[in-house]
Amino acid sequence: MSRIIIINICLFLFSSSVFSSDFLKQLIGEENVKEILTYGSVYSNDKIEAPQLIPNLTFVKDIVDEQISLLNPNLFVECLTIYKKEKKSSSSERDRLALLNTTLNVSSLQGIEYYSKTKGKMRVLYEESVTINNPKEQKTIKDKFFNDVQDSVTVYAKQKDSSFGSNIYMYKYYSTPDILLFTQENLTNMKYGFVTLIGESNLRSVVSIIDAKDHILIYVLSMAKASVPSWIEKRVRESFINRADALIKWFEKKNNLTTFVNLPIEDKNN
Repeated sequence: MSRIIIINICLFLFSSSVFSSDFLKQLIGEENVKEILTYGSVYSNDKIEAPQLIPNLTFVKDIVDEQISLLNPNLFVECLTIYKKEKKSSSSERDRLALLNTTLNVSSLQGIEYYSKTKGKMRVLYEESVTINNPKEQKTIKDKFFNDVQDSVTVYAKQKDSSFGSNIYMYKYYSTPDILLFTQENLTNMKYGFVTLIGESNLRSVVSIIDAKDHILIYVLSMAKASVPSWIEKRVRESFINRADALIKWFEKKNNLTTFVNLPIEDKNN
């Protein structure tokens, strides 16, 4: 099944007052809970016409609905994954702040690698990854870092990857006591060679990091508005898989995350 981008995860501890194992079932459904506790992740089908795995949280649903209404996409890829907490703890502003600052660390993505099935070897995913001041000047600046929790933050980034070359992205972050959610939007045309695959603002992602008491639940949705041949669409999906493989491993190493099960990252259709 399809794999997608999961952009920064941090082992942190949110409020445990409203979440429980039973709530996890209410959040994503009993069947998804069974699969996610068996495999560590659950993926949507390749050819879905609308998101199927959105957690049952109004905050998340509202932002997903907003992004869909702005984009009117025809390509969806989504994933749920889960990580164990090393220990239980009460919520603190320090935990929320640590998560936010970790996800804002755009420059640390530079140089991460993924395994290319077509090349049969490891390749660098992001040859360049920097925070910039704005889309027009594109001046490299230090990664954003805050001493206090921010309810919302907007960041611009320049990232050169092995599939789509150099592009400008806008990230918007939203923080609540129980959820960190951020959206990603491309501000430049994304090309494969000389072919434009995805037009400006036609690729959007929503990443939600949710407290589930003993675990951290991650929901990621990537969607695009594109009219492309099947072989190009396949290339887009393969790029999502490559990004997921590289980023998951990077997150685990950077943030000492522990997967619920130690299974290799693989395409379930293969």
